[in-house]
Amino acid sequence: MHSNDDDLVPADAVARMRTLLESVPALREKVADLALDDSLRAHGLDSLGLIQLLDAIEEHLGCELSDDDLADDNFATLRSLTRTFGGRATRT
Repeated sequence: MHSNDDDLVPADAVARMRTLLESVPALREKVADLALDDSLRAHGLDSLGLIQLLDAIEEHLGCELSDDDLADDNFATLRSLTRTFGGRATRT
């Protein structure tokens, strides 16, 4: 069990990111079984899937992502995706 607060991510933010991951056809069947630290690439996130995911995130947030947002590390795992985008305000 992790005791470091840095390892914790809010469950509601994780649920939002899982919903966005479902927009990627290659991941759709695997999203429910993804652990926080599973590699998204190992589960099928390729370059086309990344573009689909970026589109879904931008639509969800209602803005374009910055260059810093596009860092590979932000898309490595469900945890990193949630840390980067899960706490941001969504389009109303």
